[in-house]
Amino acid sequence: MNSSKTLYIMCGVGFAGKSTLAKKIAEYTGATLVSQDAMYFEKEEVS
Repeated sequence: MNSSKTLYIMCGVGFAGKSTLAKKIAEYTGATLVSQDAMYFEKEEVS
């Protein structure tokens, strides 16, 4: 039984398509997407 997991970390310049690619990878693999952008904007809304 193979229980190994893969962690994808996206980095690069702004407007390079990192979020779009991350969403596609999550959809394709069924992985959970954790977005720093989403956490940042959620924090702003609460403040």
